[in-house]
Amino acid sequence: MKCWTIQTVEGWNQAQANGFLKGNPECVWPDCMQSYGWMMGQMKKRIPRYEGGFPVWLWTKRPDLRCNGKLPKGERGVLLEVQLDEDEVLISDFQAWHIVWERIFDYVELRRYEYWSGKEDLQAVAGMIRMEKIKLLTAFTAR
Repeated sequence: MKCWTIQTVEGWNQAQANGFLKGNPECVWPDCMQSYGWMMGQMKKRIPRYEGGFPVWLWTKRPDLRCNGKLPKGERGVLLEVQLDEDEVLISDFQAWHIVWERIFDYVELRRYEYWSGKEDLQAVAGMIRMEKIKLLTAFTAR
């Protein structure tokens, strides 16, 4: 499964030093910590080889780097194309992932709620991503 992740240059440098990319709890807003905990619990249930730790956030479609909101304006980053097995990834809806309830992966149920836009805006999470899974790097400066 081809996915993409956006990382800061510092995060990429750390991944290269470690030999793998992993989620960074220091980047989590305090208000989102409960949602992250819930998502990591779901990862433990649904990703067979997940070893714990904060998720690496992925996109199922290549992000348009010309759009803003990827990183703070002017910050240098990298877009990494990764190739993962389907059982290494948990897909969720970008607009609803932080709503802590078991049926978040049920798109029929999601469509019943007003806040959901009605179109799939898919993202994914994975545990640690080894360097050999990274297939392409594109450097950019956020707009």
